[in-house]
Order: sequence, then structure tokens, then C-alpha cells
Amino acid sequence: MKEQIRELYARYAELEAVEAQASEALATAKRSGGDDEVPVVRKDETVMVKQRHLWTEVFALGADSAAGGILKGIYPRVFELYAKQNQLADDLRDFTIEAFRIDYSKLKLIDIVRLFEMLADYRATQPTVPVLTTFTGRLRWLFTGRF
Repeated sequence: MKEQIRELYARYAELEAVEAQASEALATAKRSGGDDEVPVVRKDETVMVKQRHLWTEVFALGADSAAGGILKGIYPRVFELYAKQNQLADDLRDFTIEAFRIDYSKLKLIDIVRLFEMLADYRATQPTVPVLTTFTGRLRWLFTGRF
């Protein structure tokens, strides 16, 4: 269990670092070229559209939209970082399902209760920890270290 918790922390740290990089890259791209116009084909006609409007389309329609294709050519790093972020998030979800039987992306109250019970059971197996028999006692011990 300790190994899994260490790995969970490491995976979260990596995901958070990539999320921060992706967010900063996006903010920089939007600041640097928001009012720049690019040619876009709409209804067999080429029109000039500001990049900030294309970003709005990407958020509404996704990175695989026509607007995403145009911006991906201008700002490939942004799209690479977000693809990496999505992959890391998927890997983290798969890991938590395998290691803890919990899909954190669809966390329910029963999952939280299961997690508390698993943690209490784990702590109860440690040599210095007495066995706690009630759920309330487990929660109190988990948060305060006292009975």
C-alpha cells in the first residue's frame, strides 16, 4: 500500500506540473496572438478570423476541429502539452482503479467511504496502531491520530 501511495503522489505531481505548463503555454499563446488574424475557409470562402475567436471554437468544438487544426499549426506546443496532460490523467485514472478500486474522475460518496476504510485498515496493520473497530473511530483516528 505504501508503494502505491508513493506512486500516486509521484503521478499527481507529474500531472500537476504538466497542467501548469499547458496552462501557461495557452495563456501565452492567447496573449501573444489574440488579435492576429488568420485566413479560414468558411463555406468555400476565405475569411480573416482573429485567433481569439478560433480559441473559442477550440474550447467549444475540441482540438480536432478546423479551428484546432489551424491553431495547432501556429502553436504546436500548446496542443502537445494538453495531449500529454490528457494521457497522464488517463494513466492516473487507470492506476487508481487498479491500485485502489476507485475512479477518481467519477468519485462518489461510497468511493470516499471505501477509501477511508482502506486507509484505516492499512494504518491498523502498522505495528504502532491499535485496531479500530468502528467507522467513526477510524475517521477520528485518521484525522486526529487520537481515539
